[in-house]
Amino acid sequence: MMKLIINPKAELKIRIAMKHAKEYEIMWFGEIYKNKSGNFILKDVLFPPQMNQPAYVETDDDKFPEWMFKQIAKKGKSKDIRLHAHTHPTFPTNPSPTDIKHIDVMINEVDDYYIQMILSNTHKPYCVYHKKTKDGYTTEKLPIVWNYTLKIKKIMIEVMKLNEFK
Repeated sequence: MMKLIINPKAELKIRIAMKHAKEYEIMWFGEIYKNKSGNFILKDVLFPPQMNQPAYVETDDDKFPEWMFKQIAKKGKSKDIRLHAHTHPTFPTNPSPTDIKHIDVMINEVDDYYIQMILSNTHKPYCVYHKKTKDGYTTEKLPIVWNYTLKIKKIMIEVMKLNEFK
């Protein structure tokens, strides 16, 4: 089964942003590559200019084109951006009708696949791999592996001998 493995740099950025945003939705794009085992690796996350509300987030259209050029196009990252993520801070991570429309648009912008992730402060994460086909796309749920959290747990268990972290 394929997984989305989130590297420590990306994980820390996501967790800090979510803590800072609190009850406001936030969004980000992710640089993804596929490893030899067939798993997806979230290398880094990019936060576009955005307008945030408790139950809605959208890009700041006045600032987005310049940001997109500087952060993605100019750096040659457009082929690596294969993840769109956002939060549902205090409500379930089921995709809303807007989220479903959004992935329909995003999958048409790529040749192969796109990953959609929705995180919450209190609910189970939603992460789905959308593979482009000639008739649209297929979907498959992806388990998430938080590498930084796993490394810290290992330190707590092995180095500090704290058994309550098992």
